[in-house]
Amino acid sequence: LDLGLPEAAGQPAKPASGLALLRGLRGRGDATPVIVLTADSSDATRRELLLRGADLVLLKPADPEILNGAILRLLGKPALDSVACGRKLRLAWATGVAS
Repeated sequence: LDLGLPEAAGQPAKPASGLALLRGLRGRGDATPVIVLTADSSDATRRELLLRGADLVLLKPADPEILNGAILRLLGKPALDSVACGRKLRLAWATGVAS
């Protein structure tokens, strides 16, 4: 989920619209795993997203290996075999944020 997701096609991105979608999902009890992509690296934003139900926050531009590993992990599948990716992914899960 991109935090800056536009509210409607053709509309400029509004930073709160991705958060609104996350709130809506969790508000109706939807437990679908959510990885949030954002350019905002502040601790306050990361904490708010995690408190609102995000499973992981990745900083843009997201490393494709990290994103792929995170998706596989959230789906309950083995992560990639890459040692470097494994270290990055462990760090991402430990801190809730990865770049």
